[in-house]
Amino acid sequence: MSDSIPSRLRWRCRRGMRELDVLLSRWLEDCWGLAPPPLQSAFEDLLGCEDDQIWDWLMGRALPPEHLSTLIEAIGQHHARASSER
Repeated sequence: MSDSIPSRLRWRCRRGMRELDVLLSRWLEDCWGLAPPPLQSAFEDLLGCEDDQIWDWLMGRALPPEHLSTLIEAIGQHHARASSER
């Protein structure tokens, strides 16, 4: 685990849905430290949203708010890459 990731973010990635725990925690561990500040800020905003909203955005069932759309896309792409490498 990277020491540059605030522990409060790790804690906030713990969700009521195991699937979201995995998606959010993996992006946090693998991408957050290299992400530009606006994307890091968007991630923190995302963690303040309800699980069902986040899940619908990630599954493409609903459009995320504009300020989160780049992040939602990045999380989806990271998941797809990580899944194809397994």
